[in-house]
Amino acid sequence: MIAPTYADLKIDLEREASGGYRVRLSFRLDTSAADEDFGVRSPTPVVFDLEALRAASFNPQKYGQMLTAALLADESVCRGFTAAHAHARAHSIPLRLRLALDPEDAVLHGLRWEWLHDPDDSALLALSERVLLSRYLLGGTGEPISVPEGRDLRALVVIANPSNLSRFNLAPLDVGAEQQRIVAALGSIQPTLLVSGTAITPTLANLLSALHDGYEILIIVAHGSFQSDTPYLWLEQADGSADKIAGSLLSERLKHAQQRPHLVILAACEGAGRDDGTEPLAALGPRLVSTGIPAVVAMQGTISIAAVSALLPTLLAELRRDGCIDQAMAAARRAAEREHADWWRPTLTMRVRDGRLWHGTLPAHSPREGVNPFIAGRVITPNQFCGRQEQIRIIRECIGGDLPQCVSIVGFRRSGRSSLLRYVHERIHSFCPPEKQPLVISLSLSDQRFHTPDGLTEGLRRGIAEAIDSPPWTREDNSDSWIVDAGLQKLHNNDRRLIVLIDEFDQISARLAVFEGWGGDWRRRAEVRGYFTLVIATVRPIHEICKESESLSLFGSMFTIIQLGALELGEWQTLVRRNFGVHVSDGDMTLLDDLAGGLPFYTQLAAQLLWRYNDPTRTRAEFALQAKQHFDKLWRDLSDTERNVLSRVAKSSGLTTPTTQFQAELQRYGLLRKDGRLFSSALVNYLREQ
Repeated sequence: MIAPTYADLKIDLEREASGGYRVRLSFRLDTSAADEDFGVRSPTPVVFDLEALRAASFNPQKYGQMLTAALLADESVCRGFTAAHAHARAHSIPLRLRLALDPEDAVLHGLRWEWLHDPDDSALLALSERVLLSRYLLGGTGEPISVPEGRDLRALVVIANPSNLSRFNLAPLDVGAEQQRIVAALGSIQPTLLVSGTAITPTLANLLSALHDGYEILIIVAHGSFQSDTPYLWLEQADGSADKIAGSLLSERLKHAQQRPHLVILAACEGAGRDDGTEPLAALGPRLVSTGIPAVVAMQGTISIAAVSALLPTLLAELRRDGCIDQAMAAARRAAEREHADWWRPTLTMRVRDGRLWHGTLPAHSPREGVNPFIAGRVITPNQFCGRQEQIRIIRECIGGDLPQCVSIVGFRRSGRSSLLRYVHERIHSFCPPEKQPLVISLSLSDQRFHTPDGLTEGLRRGIAEAIDSPPWTREDNSDSWIVDAGLQKLHNNDRRLIVLIDEFDQISARLAVFEGWGGDWRRRAEVRGYFTLVIATVRPIHEICKESESLSLFGSMFTIIQLGALELGEWQTLVRRNFGVHVSDGDMTLLDDLAGGLPFYTQLAAQLLWRYNDPTRTRAEFALQAKQHFDKLWRDLSDTERNVLSRVAKSSGLTTPTTQFQAELQRYGLLRKDGRLFSSALVNYLREQ
């Protein structure tokens, strides 16, 4: 006998003429041609205390217990449910639990079935690895559902953000962030976009026209609202203004469409019902399923961006694996539940009995050939260096001109300061003409040998000695400024341009007592005598680091400041495409932008992981894990005010007030994007956990 792969329990809820409900159970194994009723041979009355449920709508535990108790109040129904669950466990297979509801019954669809409990242990059924919970509808157009092959899947993505939302007291959507999040989650499924602000506006006509091309997945991101218990979806008119589409109109148009998607995902603010539990819900999900669409995922009220970011990648990754929507939804709920209280908000309504939307699996992510070209965590060699053209131009002007100027490179950790210094050192003749006879010395305060004034001078002396095969002064003379000046003057008289690169200069702030009084001589030698030109890399401007020391503060005032933030869009994309070649998709680029925001280290890290795993979902998870230690260090480098700004942005998903001085500074550092969002969605989740 063939072993079953799943057990199916269908719970039918039927409205009586009196307004009450009756419940009926039917159970079968997928290898059996017959249904079992477990003793529930006729519909049994069931009573839902709607007022009590509404009152408990903000208490998932209490609400779930009340709803479960009502559904299983009859002893025979409870016994039948328990028997079905036990039968599935005995075969070590999942229980496909389908709640068969009338598509026109807004009251039933308004109940939060995702909070149902297991009567044996009070665990949430929707989070169980052994239960696949969905809402199920009979009926439709009468047309048979043909299940396509998974390898040819395509998605139509509609993101509507009407230009006049403020007139209706609706907040604008972050179109760029929504697009990045969805495209990254789709992975190898290629999207077609109908997005606000583009040539093809997200109108109803354009949506229906695009569906003629035959898309298996339709994702709509838009505002939703209710009026007289009728759901509306806020799309756009041709001029970009709002077009409030009634759910009945949308379902009617889809019902008569020649090509309908197999899965619709509605990411609207109230696309699956109201959020306060005070009125009967008229949900879009069941209406669309009743038109013949096999499955609809729609949100119950407002769902956080963080929860969507956790749900969508898992949902779509599981769908790519085997095409079973209820199994994919179960996995997605569990993925979101670990960190997000609103994991339950997506409802799954379907009319395919086995949950399958397509056959087979999408092509597996095959390992990439060759050595991983991306390097994260090490100083980049000049051959691997990419971008920073504006900063390079300024450094060239400062250190290569007839009257050289000192440069301070300022940027947070992992902004590429050390790589830029190395680039200057090893490409010095592109910064300073050969006739200037440039002589470059590199020092770093991460080396404890340079943690004293004498150590820095000795590093300078040894660097010169190695370059010209002759020490300019002896080590014993390091503290004699007259002799040191004479040695530097000799180099100057021989027309040698001495360029001193100092990395990790911030570490001097922990040794201010040791360096008290230092800086005046070096400032005089650089600014007045012209003995050398300094290029110093720090997290903060030098005058801020050394504000407690007058001599060091004056030392910091002579520098031209260059601030390192994110790479320009074309720069980081060139870096990625140069290494990936033709094997990088638009979805890959969107994922890398969402994770790294153009900051060089994080771009290298995300690209390195994408190359290694060739899987967007795995890349996102591994990036969050590996980036955490770097976010920890970044957090320590921030001031209290900067932390407050970033925390507020993370919670609100963008700036909601005019840009302040601190916000503008964080944008220059690359931690905030130009549109006010944090540079990385992983950082958003990190800060929300703080």
